[in-house]
Amino acid sequence: ATPGPASGRFRYPALAGRPDQRPSLDTARISSPRGNVSLNYLVIRLAQILPTFFLIMVIVFVLVHLLPGDPTSALLGIHATDEAVNRINEQLGLNRPIPVQFLFFLRSFFQGDLGDSIVLKVSVTRLIIERLPVTLFLTAFAAVLAVLLAVPMAMLSALRRDSLVD
Repeated sequence: ATPGPASGRFRYPALAGRPDQRPSLDTARISSPRGNVSLNYLVIRLAQILPTFFLIMVIVFVLVHLLPGDPTSALLGIHATDEAVNRINEQLGLNRPIPVQFLFFLRSFFQGDLGDSIVLKVSVTRLIIERLPVTLFLTAFAAVLAVLLAVPMAMLSALRRDSLVD
């Protein structure tokens, strides 16, 4: 038998009071003098996206610069002349200071210009767009599979509470 509130061993003490004293599970609609709490929460969460996104951009930029070798060597090969290396560095902006390169990186990203693939010699944006349908299919399939597995397992766990299955 499941222990009840009177036994003192109730599993969730916060829910042991009278029904009118229990905390409401409908927290999405709480109002306050400053307006709807869920709207405030949404605004705060959206504001948190900006520093997170900026940090991700910094990490990507730093990791790309930490890769061994340089784009010039990848483009020209090992038998490149100094003149050709300087020309490519000028074209790619690699001769500029790192903070300036980062600003150009951000500008290009927000303009949708992800550059060209060194190996395939085509636009990276085009490569992403070409592979997007397969990626979206795999994502949707994984989500459906997760739901099809999670719902029956959750139901079984709920029906067999406090057992090995749970």
